[in-house]
Amino acid sequence: MTAEKNWPDKLKKNILVTEKSARCFTYGEGGEDTRHVWIVMHGYGQLASGVMQHFTGLDPQTHFVVAPEGLSRFYVNGLYGKVGASWMTSEDRELEIKDQLHFLDRVYEQFVSPMNQEKLRIHALGFSQGVATLTRWLVHRKPDIDSIIFWAGTAPFSEIEACTEPFSRVPWYFVIGDEDEFLPEKAVQRHLKNLEEKSGSKIQILRYKGRHRIEAGALSELLKVIGAAS
Repeated sequence: MTAEKNWPDKLKKNILVTEKSARCFTYGEGGEDTRHVWIVMHGYGQLASGVMQHFTGLDPQTHFVVAPEGLSRFYVNGLYGKVGASWMTSEDRELEIKDQLHFLDRVYEQFVSPMNQEKLRIHALGFSQGVATLTRWLVHRKPDIDSIIFWAGTAPFSEIEACTEPFSRVPWYFVIGDEDEFLPEKAVQRHLKNLEEKSGSKIQILRYKGRHRIEAGALSELLKVIGAAS
């Protein structure tokens, strides 16, 4: 039974649509020499500026990185100090998904759509909680993407299964550390099996020695595998 069903008769939830300023960080020139565009979605408790630090070693002439930030920010450790962001919670889940999809559409329209996509390869990468956010955006909006990278995160299977357009047209990669404290090996195997069955895609696994974070060495290896090292 939901909390709403226990409310008094005169207590009513009202939904108002309002404007909100959202942050999106970019790195690179985004010009005629750009060959690879990255859309990167951070994990729970991170900021987009933080996850972007892993990509500033890329050549800014040939790589353009776009990192939107979750619409909710909070203090990670109590009432002050480090600030992180979250893509959504279970509270008013459907509305939060709707808001994030609209935001990601705006990000794509502003930073990616104006570019000459015939010369580009567009890579969508989600880390941790960002994997679920990326999955929902791909399923509901079907943007033009050339590769999908899930890094140490799990996808909402029910939404992939409900998608009428198969994902097999683009390569998928799953990157995971051998000491990931949130995804033990059994969970990884179960997740990959379900993901391949529901998506109809063969997923290439990239493993590295490390924990639940984006490791520089693993990112370098990923660049080689997907042909984006230059």
